[in-house]
Amino acid sequence: MTYNNVSVLADEFELSDEDLVQAATDALKRPSESAWYDSDLFVTHTLMFSTPAWSLTDDYMVDQANYRAVLRDISEKYENDVEAATFGHWTYSRFEAIKVRVVDESGDITKAFAEMVSIAKHIAEQDPIYDEGLYYELESEVFDRNMDYLLSDIERDSDTELSDKWRETFKSALREVSSSSDDISNDDIEWAKEIANSER
Repeated sequence: MTYNNVSVLADEFELSDEDLVQAATDALKRPSESAWYDSDLFVTHTLMFSTPAWSLTDDYMVDQANYRAVLRDISEKYENDVEAATFGHWTYSRFEAIKVRVVDESGDITKAFAEMVSIAKHIAEQDPIYDEGLYYELESEVFDRNMDYLLSDIERDSDTELSDKWRETFKSALREVSSSSDDISNDDIEWAKEIANSER
């Protein structure tokens, strides 16, 4: 397919003409296993930055942070060409993605799509995290959620109601060890308990 505005967009978003055309061509190919009931998809629109739904798993924190940050920034600039979308998948019951218009009414590539291709290229080749601030917010959210589970277990096992001060001291101590609850060992937990107990 021939697009009239490829060179202008490629220059603006630091892409090669060939890469942009190939990205648009690939974006409009319907995957063989797809069963989406959306008349726009793979005709004028595609899905980008897909990630398992945050409510189902936090194993894809970088992907989730990138999805949220790109959706925020791009939808503000191109509100008529970009929207949040969800779809089912056999691996996880629900995925989140950005639905973006690839070609406009004239059949030319949209600025929204070109910019998203540029962002995706930057993420793949230079920096895997699009917005570090948002990534760290999600990391903190996961840490706090996992700490709530851990504190519930401690309270149940000790058969003692933990005070708010004890909980906060315990969490603060573990934050000194790591911002990720996945890196915390049993020794770290016992150490944090001692710190919290000493401040009672």
